Amino acid sequence: MKFLVLSLAFLSILASHSKAQITLNRADYTHNPSAGFSSIHVYEGSLFLPTEGENQIWDYSQIDLGFQYGEGILESGTDSEFEGANYYNMSGQSPFGDFQEITYWYQLNDERYVTLGRKLGSTSSALNGVTGNPLDSIVLLGNTDVYAQPAWLLKFPMSYGMKMESDFELTVDFELTVQMFGLDKAPGYNLQEWQTEWEVAGWGTLILPNPNGGDPISVEALLVKNTEIFNDYYYLNGELASEVLTGAFGLTQGEVYSYTQYRFFAKGFPRSVLSMRHNNETEAFTTSSMSADIAKIASVSESKTTFPIDVNVFPNPVLNQFNVQFDKTDSQTWVIELYDNLGKKLQSHRITQEMGEINTLVSLDNVASGLINYSILNSTGQIMSAGKLIKE
Repeated sequence: MKFLVLSLAFLSILASHSKAQITLNRADYTHNPSAGFSSIHVYEGSLFLPTEGENQIWDYSQIDLGFQYGEGILESGTDSEFEGANYYNMSGQSPFGDFQEITYWYQLNDERYVTLGRKLGSTSSALNGVTGNPLDSIVLLGNTDVYAQPAWLLKFPMSYGMKMESDFELTVDFELTVQMFGLDKAPGYNLQEWQTEWEVAGWGTLILPNPNGGDPISVEALLVKNTEIFNDYYYLNGELASEVLTGAFGLTQGEVYSYTQYRFFAKGFPRSVLSMRHNNETEAFTTSSMSADIAKIASVSESKTTFPIDVNVFPNPVLNQFNVQFDKTDSQTWVIELYDNLGKKLQSHRITQEMGEINTLVSLDNVASGLINYSILNSTGQIMSAGKLIKE
C-alpha cells in the first residue's frame, strides 16, 4: 500500500509540472479499421464524470472491470452517395424494434475521422403481436441519409480547445397496414432531428487499473466530449401520427434524448483508452469500456525484479535524449531496444564496449512523444534489464 501511495504521489507531481499541452496526430492514433481490437467492459456504477480543463489528473484507478470482448472492425469500400467515404460498417435495429439492415459510412484520413451518413435496407414485419391481426404489417422501405455536415469522431491534429458542431435529420420510411384503423400501406416515416457538439474538453494524466492486477497505469491523454441531442417524431399520411398509434408501439411523439460520450485518447492506442456514455436525462452511465491495450504498458515493469542487472536511466521524463548506465557482465555485444506501448520497435543500439561500467547516450529526436519501453539484451538475447520512460 505504501508503494501504491508513493506511485500515485509521483504521478501527481509529474502531472502538476507538465506544461506542454498534448497533440494527437493521425500517426499517433494507431487504429487500423480492418483489424479488430479488444475492450474490457467497465461497470457503469463505478464511474464518475471527468473534470474538464487543462493539466487534469483523472484518477479512474478504482473503477470495476468486467469481461473482455473484441470489436472495432470496419470494411473498406466507397459509395457514390457519400463523397470521400472509404469505410463502412453494418448493424441493424429499427425504431419499431424490428431488424433493419443499417450501413454507416465513414471517412478516415490524415485530417479527420467522421461519419458521413447511413443507408437503410428494406424489410417487412407482421404486426399480429401488437394488433392481434395476422394481416397487419409494417414494411420498412429503406432509404439513404447523407448528413448535411459530417458527424465528427476525431480531428487531426487534435489538441485541447478544438470544437465542432453538426446537425442533420434522419428518416426511416415505412408503409403501415392496420385494418382496425383503416390503414392499407399508409405511407409514413420516423424523423429524428440531431444536434451534435464535439470538443476536446481537457488534457492531463489518466490513471487506470491494470487489468492484469498490480499497480495502476498512467497515460497522458486528451478528453474528447461529444454531446448528442435528438428529437423523435412519427408521421403518417403526411401528418403527425396519433398518440393511440404511437402508444401501440410503445413510442412517444416528440420525445427528446440527450447523451454525452466522454472518451480519453492517448498516443499509440488503436481506440480511446477509456470511453463512457452518459444519459443526460437520467444522469446515469449507459455503456462504458476500457482498451485492453492498456495492459501492454505495464508488461515490462511487472517483471523487472527478475532482471539480473540494475540500470539507471535518466532523465525520466525525457525531452530529446537520455543516459543509460549499467555494469556490463561480459565483453560480447549487447543491444538496447526501444518499443512503443503496442510492441512496435522504435530503435536498436549496439553496445560493443568491454565488460564493466557503461554510460551511453540515446537520442529520441525522431521518436514521438509518449510512453516508451526499453530492454537491454545480452549477446544470447537474454533480457538483462527493462523498464519504461516518458518522452515529453
